[in-house]
Order: sequence, then C-alpha cells, then structure tokens
Amino acid sequence: MDGGRERMGVMRRMRRMRRRRRRRRRRRRRRRRRRRRRRRRRRRRRRRRRRRRRRRRRRRRRRRRRRMRRMRRMRRMRRMRRMRRMRRMRRRRRMRRMRREPNDGERWEGE
Repeated sequence: MDGGRERMGVMRRMRRMRRRRRRRRRRRRRRRRRRRRRRRRRRRRRRRRRRRRRRRRRRRRRRRRRRMRRMRRMRRMRRMRRMRRMRRMRRRRRMRRMRREPNDGERWEGE
C-alpha cells in the first residue's frame, strides 16, 4: 500500500504540472491580445495630418524670412548712417585739432 500511496502522490504532482502548463497556455492567449494593441499603432498614422499643419508653418516662416530681409536692409541703412556720422565727426575733430595748439604727445610725434 505504501507503494500505491507514493504513486498517488506522483500522479498528483503530474496533475499539478499539467495544470501549470495549461495556465502557461492561457498566458500565451493573453499575448495574442497584445497583438491587438498593435492595431492601435495604426491609429497613430492619422497623426500624419499634422504634417500638413507643418507645411502651413513653413509658409509663415517664409513670411518671417521676408521680414528678416527687411530688418537686414534697415540695419544696413542704419550702419551706413552711423558710418557717415562718424566720418563727419572725425573731419570736425581734425579741423578742431588744426585750430588748437598741439599737445605734448603731438609735439613728440612732430619732432
């Protein structure tokens, strides 16, 4: 009878192992459900419509570039005006230097 009891214990263990294997198969079925989640990724393809909005933004950027060109022209004009003012101021300073008496440093350069 002892041998029979041991065999019954082994059979119970085998049944438990089979039950565990069946549970693992159920987990594999859950993995198949995960494949359905991949279909959700196909919904993300609808976001391509946002790229059309980006194209509209590019048109706005072109307008900004035109503004930048205008700003550059204005800056160039301002620089030209500043350069002309600086040249006029230098000419006036030279005329003033000729009228006044030379300084010690200028005397050393002359001699």
